[in-house]
Amino acid sequence: MKKTISLLLALVICLSLCACGGGNSDTPDTPETTEAPELKVGDTASGQLFDITIQSVEAIDKIENGFVWHMWSPEEKTTYQDITAEEGYTIIKITYSYSYNGKAKGAFSFGLTLDYDDGYTFNGLGGHSLPALDDSTTKIGFEEYYDNGIGETAPFRIDDPLTFTGGEDIEYIIVNNEVLSNTDKSFVLKVDIPTAAWEGVAHGNGYVLMPPQTEPETFIYNLR
Repeated sequence: MKKTISLLLALVICLSLCACGGGNSDTPDTPETTEAPELKVGDTASGQLFDITIQSVEAIDKIENGFVWHMWSPEEKTTYQDITAEEGYTIIKITYSYSYNGKAKGAFSFGLTLDYDDGYTFNGLGGHSLPALDDSTTKIGFEEYYDNGIGETAPFRIDDPLTFTGGEDIEYIIVNNEVLSNTDKSFVLKVDIPTAAWEGVAHGNGYVLMPPQTEPETFIYNLR
């Protein structure tokens, strides 16, 4: 009798262990996921190569003494003048600072894009189109550019990473007035931090700088 009871207990224990083992194999562990913290103006975005701090994002009436490049203009190529937005538009001034975490020389650039309602994007590329000039025979168009006249893709060089302490810069972006008045819609600043330097590509007897093929690190600043 005792022998029979012992056998039954052993069988029950074996079945229990099998059941536990089966449950573990059918339910794999789910890795924990953590969302990146939401950034706001004043916060620092820390990337592999650069740390960027967005210091301010503000609407302004004009860019004082802004650089203007007149494309195809027969009279003048470059001027410096106050720049205002056309009716229905507003100039957004973004001030930021940055420091370098890398150790290699090279040319780098940042990408700053304003995104309204998850899809309407505005950036500093291409300038802001103005009405064409009329020389009595044909229409001659030109565009205004902000910052240094060639857009936000213009790279800056770091020639001595050991002593480079960083810098400050300003980006101007024109947006529709609805972006600022309709606060029910999302409005964020996307900051692209490069993960590699621009590349020198052979061209003719020399070479030209091209943006890196690697994907940048993107950080999101909530502006609402």
